[in-house]
Amino acid sequence: MTSRLIKVLSGAICASALCWTPVVPLEAANIITALGSCQPWDAHQPETWHIDGTSNNQNVDMGPQTMLLNCDVPRSPLPAGATVAQFWVDGDNNGSNTRTECTLFSKNFNGQLLGGTSFEAGPGTYDRLLTLPSNLVTTWAYTHMRCQIFWSGTFARALIRGVTSVQ
Repeated sequence: MTSRLIKVLSGAICASALCWTPVVPLEAANIITALGSCQPWDAHQPETWHIDGTSNNQNVDMGPQTMLLNCDVPRSPLPAGATVAQFWVDGDNNGSNTRTECTLFSKNFNGQLLGGTSFEAGPGTYDRLLTLPSNLVTTWAYTHMRCQIFWSGTFARALIRGVTSVQ
């Protein structure tokens, strides 16, 4: 009888200890947007490589060109106490006449614009950190980025390599 009582009490103590153990939330990993998440904004643009402001006929100077891209930027809700949401944008502007301009937008679930932030990158490789205050990136907010890529000249090329949502 005593051993049965000890087993029941031991089980009750272990169960209550497990129930009262605080659960620590796991941190989500960074979310990297694949290049396939960026699409040409205008269907009437010249034929281009996916995400790439390069003509299929690279060795011909086609004069000044521009391309608009729209990129979905998936993210997880911000952790408790976070004051900003962070996003890295990486790319290359190869050639002296290349430039990329991007704006990251945050919209509420109903499409209402909450805010945005922008950057411009000239020739060369770029890694840009964009931040939005946490009040503009609420739990139900969606983020996307719109970019305009400019290039001109033979072998000129502009490329967005990816967007990373930092958690």
